[in-house]
Formats: sequence, structure tokens, C-alpha cells
Amino acid sequence: MPEMPELEVYAENLTTLLAGREVRGVQVLNVFTVRTADPPLSSIVGHRVEVVRRHGKRLVVSLDGPLHLVIHLKLSGRLRWHPPTTKLNRGTGCLKLDFDRGSLHMTEASKQKSASLYLVRDLAACPDLDRGVEPLAVSLSRMKELLTAENRQLKSALTDQRLVMGIGNAYSDEVLFAARLSPLKLTGRLTSSECEALHGAMQRVLRAWVVRIRDKAAGGLPTEQADWRKEMKVHGKFKGPCPVCGGRIERIAYADSETHYCPGCQTGGKKLSDRGIDRLLRR
Repeated sequence: MPEMPELEVYAENLTTLLAGREVRGVQVLNVFTVRTADPPLSSIVGHRVEVVRRHGKRLVVSLDGPLHLVIHLKLSGRLRWHPPTTKLNRGTGCLKLDFDRGSLHMTEASKQKSASLYLVRDLAACPDLDRGVEPLAVSLSRMKELLTAENRQLKSALTDQRLVMGIGNAYSDEVLFAARLSPLKLTGRLTSSECEALHGAMQRVLRAWVVRIRDKAAGGLPTEQADWRKEMKVHGKFKGPCPVCGGRIERIAYADSETHYCPGCQTGGKKLSDRGIDRLLRR
């Protein structure tokens, strides 16, 4: 799933690509992608794009009018820029927006079509809009206040969009590794020094990855996230060596995601219970 660093670069490069351009046409292949009916999506034709920005895990395309397209790419949604004559792929295509010099295609590779687009006049009226704080803007004191308000596992809190926006499964692993904190540590037990370490790691890791993805995208849209995520230190590295201590990277498997961590660096050498393996052994 595209997370904060990828979406930040999406927003930057889409603004460069689309700002000032008029929408010439709209085509929808997957009707379930468009989640609003009033105003109709066709009403954006003739309007010009003003800016594209990131809001949590969503992209907001603001047009004159004012109108706002709110896009959530979910797990496998992507945005791609094509020449104006390129047809929308019948297998993966959701919709396309036509401009004078090209077309923006929204695609989704997964069979479970969950990517969404809302068209609203008032951004505040968009359903399910993330309400947490921005990870690069939140202060240390506010971060500590949010985390310690409830006693819950740290990985769960860090990926809760009602608390911190934009961080998902992959980057939470990298942040917790950099902070040397267990993903299962309870937030109510965080010390001041641990909160400071987490806040600092979040800032460093996310900023570094924005720069890295910006360089790799080279002005284009960052659609090939699987390629550069191979450079992550722990996420996706199960059974591989820790780049710091050399120990084996372990994981906790869930129904639709995995948490990766280094026992030597994050849990005092303790291997955390893997629920998927535990269930298998019980059977």
C-alpha cells in the first residue's frame, strides 16, 4: 500500500504535471471506485487543477470551483500518466481523467477493488477522512499525549490513522526498528526517552524515504514501490540478517499483513509470539 513517503512524492509530481490544466474528459470503468454521486464526476470537465496534496493516506486533487477529488489507492491502487490516446486497461483500469497533453489513469491490480474516489465541494464533508496528526509536523509533546492516551500495542497505535496519518505496515516497521522499540510494547508504558526516540526515528525515517523515492521517481509517478522497498532494513526481510546486529529478522503474521522486527535490537533478544504459527501448531 502506498504510504506517506510515496504519496508525498505523488502529490509533488502530480502538482507539477497537472496544475493549471483543464479536465477534458472522464471515463469510469469500475463504478464501485466512485463513492459519491453529488456532484457527479462528469461535473469536473472544464475545471482546472489548482494543486494536488497529500492528506494522510489520501491524495486530494483540488480544482477551481471549488471541487476536490479525494483518492485512496488502498493496497494495490496506482496512478499512471499516459499519452492522451492510451486506452484504459480493461483488466486493471478503474477510471481516467483526460487532459490536453495526456491522461491520468487510476488502476488497481487486486481483484478486491477497494480503491476509492470521492468528489466533494467541501473537503471536510468527505466521509472517513483521516483525522490524525501529520507525522512530520507533530510535536514531541503532542505525540506523547496521543500515544499514552490509551494503553495499546505500539505498532497498532502508530498505524492508526485516527492518531497519526500516513504511516502503514511497512514504514511502521522501519520506524520502530530505528527507535529500537518492540512493536508489541504497550504505549502506556513508554518512558519519556522512548517517546523521544520514537518521535525522532519517525522524523528521520520518513524524511529519508521521501528523499529516496523522490530521487528514484525522477519527476515521474512512484508506482514501482516494491522495487525500492527492497532497500528497507527490516520490513520484508524475514529470516534475513539484521543490518545492525547481524541477528535474524523475525516476523508476526496476521490475516492480511506481517510485522517484521529484530529481536536483538528491539525486544532484548526475545522472539515474539507469531500468531499464525501458533494457530498452525495448535491444529
